[in-house]
Amino acid sequence: MCADKIRGRNLVKSGRFPPDWSNEDWKRIVQEGGEGWHESAYYDYFLILNGKRAYSQSINIPCFTVPQFAQVKYLLGFQYENLGEGPEAKVVLKPSDGAEETIDLSGKKKGIFDDEEWRPYLEHTIKVLQADTSIDLQIHGPTSGGRNGLRTTDFDLQIDLPELQLKGLKLDKREYCPTRSKADVKAALV
Repeated sequence: MCADKIRGRNLVKSGRFPPDWSNEDWKRIVQEGGEGWHESAYYDYFLILNGKRAYSQSINIPCFTVPQFAQVKYLLGFQYENLGEGPEAKVVLKPSDGAEETIDLSGKKKGIFDDEEWRPYLEHTIKVLQADTSIDLQIHGPTSGGRNGLRTTDFDLQIDLPELQLKGLKLDKREYCPTRSKADVKAALV
């Protein structure tokens, strides 16, 4: 996200898999494979999935009017590391009425025994319809098992709103229009 933007509340619950993580916010949707919840020197806690294991979180999204919705963007960011070959590792986004989107994280990213090398996936714009009321965020581990796996953490879903624009100002029973020139304002004060 742009540095001069004000960050809102993260819509993803337990996006960093905190020390008291108990799967209440994330539901297991594929039973195959394995999972691990670990601590990292760089990112505190993370989830590692392999053997097709998958988790999902349903995120309620706010409603907007038609003019507001035309200017709104939903931005997803996270950190990941794919250990080993990790085929079919992915993040899937399923809006309630919109089209499913897949972020492919598969392929050989690094060796199994290398030091941690997290990769940021910082700004994915999600295609959402105005009729959507929720987005299912799914994390899918690769088909491989053993020490291979997809590590993920720091899931963050933000709503990017347009800048506010002042339409007018009323002070001491006087109304001021932001489009007035300085000369108009001075003349109104006299």
